[in-house]
Amino acid sequence: MTRASVFIPTSNRVDALRQCLDGLSRQSEKNFEVHVVGKRADRDVKEMIETYGSLDLKYHIQVRPGLVGAANEILEDIAGETFIRIDDDTVVEKDWLKNVVKTFEDFPDVGGVTGPTIMSDQGIQARDLTRYLDRFRRSRNGFLRALSRLYTDVLYEGKMLDVSLFLEGGVFTLGSNFESSKSIPGILDVTNLEACNWACRTAVLRRMNGFDEIFSKGLGDYHEADGAFKIRCMGYRTVFNPGAALRHNVEIGKIEEARPASFYRIQNFLIFYLRYFRIDSPRRFFKVFLNVVLQNAYYAFKFVRTGKVGQLGAIPGTIVGLIRGLAQERNKCDLQPNRFCP
Repeated sequence: MTRASVFIPTSNRVDALRQCLDGLSRQSEKNFEVHVVGKRADRDVKEMIETYGSLDLKYHIQVRPGLVGAANEILEDIAGETFIRIDDDTVVEKDWLKNVVKTFEDFPDVGGVTGPTIMSDQGIQARDLTRYLDRFRRSRNGFLRALSRLYTDVLYEGKMLDVSLFLEGGVFTLGSNFESSKSIPGILDVTNLEACNWACRTAVLRRMNGFDEIFSKGLGDYHEADGAFKIRCMGYRTVFNPGAALRHNVEIGKIEEARPASFYRIQNFLIFYLRYFRIDSPRRFFKVFLNVVLQNAYYAFKFVRTGKVGQLGAIPGTIVGLIRGLAQERNKCDLQPNRFCP
């Protein structure tokens, strides 16, 4: 049986995808298949893929809309015991797949695996959160320095550089983006699976009926996090393997207009948060309230900077997200967001 099926959604970024496939062609583990999925046919992508004869590689044009739809389409057809999602702008290290597969073989109680998603300094600065927090921290403006502390000390609880954790205010830690995450000694239990380095037992993912298409709008924000929490609710562990490393070259061919509309992004966050997190204390209420307020403030700032009215969609998105989130059936497994924190 094929040991792994690698799913790569692509925005037809040929140069980035070529580097991604180069990394896969160098894997020490050879028993895997690759499914490249695009929203529309692209002759350059098709011709480039045909040059990778050493890979068991298939090129698909998706029928269902969105990233979530594409993932669920592929889930119906794959042959691998392990389902793995990476992005088309990632480059996996030589033993990446070997370490993913070995984790599942060595630990029967593990249902999901993730690993380092290393970014360059340029890539880290391409992320608004880290770029602005760095500016605020070094600012002479007392208000901006205080805002930086709200993020790092309150929302992130001083754990911003921990790996692959969701914290009680609904933020996820960023430690997997740094080279130091490769030096973690051994397998570490975590609460998040990084979206561009996301692996699950295929049988487990099929038992949960794939990814929830309630998150299908925009780029499908939080469908991977929802999947990770469901794995744990089914009684499996989700773990971080420092040897399952890849590089995430977000600065290559970055497409700003492909970013999801604020209306759907904040709505998906609230649906996810209210599904799994119990707001059972003033502290937790304050943290999630602060998170939502700061997200709305960010989109308002983006509107002022860009003049794009769509950025203000976060306001109605918050209302719709609260309604939909509160109306849904809450997951009854009662996971604590930092249950596996060290």
